[in-house]
Amino acid sequence: MSELEIIDVYRHALQGYTIEQLQLKPSEHEWSLGQMYNHLINITVGTQLRAIEECASLGEQQPQASAKTEGGEEIFQLGGFPPVKLKGPNTPEFTPRNPETKEELVAALDQVREKVEAWSSRISDISPIPKVEHRRWGWLNAQEWFRLIGMHYRHHLMQKGELDQRLGL
Repeated sequence: MSELEIIDVYRHALQGYTIEQLQLKPSEHEWSLGQMYNHLINITVGTQLRAIEECASLGEQQPQASAKTEGGEEIFQLGGFPPVKLKGPNTPEFTPRNPETKEELVAALDQVREKVEAWSSRISDISPIPKVEHRRWGWLNAQEWFRLIGMHYRHHLMQKGELDQRLGL
């Protein structure tokens, strides 16, 4: 499933939720569906697409770069994240906010899709030499950052499924 197709899966599923369902947190320490959507949107725009832009702007230049981490090598060999829950830092900065309206998620996801679509036609033209560091997976080039978008969305399908089940959907 391509990056655009997986975004479309989330966009289509969004139509079936009420704002109350999107805001419902299963527990104090778990995200709501809306928070999960905001997480995907925020990471795509604020981290992955930004890293792709940086790789593209570097041309053939490469800052001091190293390789992928062992985990980074593993996910790219597997073509996705392992089927386990990955925890990020438990901080207010990392925890996404709950959406106020469903429409804000629809609009943000539409913007993400447009940006991903724009990069999809140009990603192969970017030199694979420049890399930008990911805090967990190591140094990635633009094509790897782009693939990471789809891997990230596919990974959260497991969480989405669990949340849907709790909602009785």
